[in-house]
Amino acid sequence: MTLVRYAHKAPFALDAIGFDIADDIAEPHINRVPFSGVLSRVDEASTRPPNGSEGHKVFIPREVAEKALPTLIGMGIDVDTDFKDHATTRKIGVITEAHIEGKDLVISGHMYAKDFPGEVAYIKKHKSILGASYEIADVQVRDTSSPIWELESFVFTGAAILKKNAAAYQSTSIAASMQSLETADDLFAHPEIAAEL
Repeated sequence: MTLVRYAHKAPFALDAIGFDIADDIAEPHINRVPFSGVLSRVDEASTRPPNGSEGHKVFIPREVAEKALPTLIGMGIDVDTDFKDHATTRKIGVITEAHIEGKDLVISGHMYAKDFPGEVAYIKKHKSILGASYEIADVQVRDTSSPIWELESFVFTGAAILKKNAAAYQSTSIAASMQSLETADDLFAHPEIAAEL
């Protein structure tokens, strides 16, 4: 696992964490289709209350999200049969990279296209209506009596691809490669390319 901080002259910093992928692993593979997407927003209240928040919207400060980023790596991405909820026992892929861009917490990785051909085909075809939603544990809330719960710490345990209107942050997105797997390296290196597909 590698932690990288990119320093720019522009007034922002980009923090990223991800796997070092060996050349033999990065080769095109029939069961690996790259994806990227916005998992959540930081420094912004959720659009609606996420599951487990007892009806409260949540707010994740940037520094809290940055501290939790390493726990995303290697976690599974799941889908429910109707794409309306989480399905933690139906992992169709894995998250291999996570970083924060502006207020977007961006993830990328790959889905198992041969093992889940129907689900991957659905995601490719319907990506405009799909988003992502995080799964977390060991959550500490600053003040549980507040109408919006500000999270002080948590651990990511995975993520789900689901319909945007079912996500806590409805501005999330997902993009799966529509190109051949020969472009996998470019998609891992540049999530913005995947977002254009």
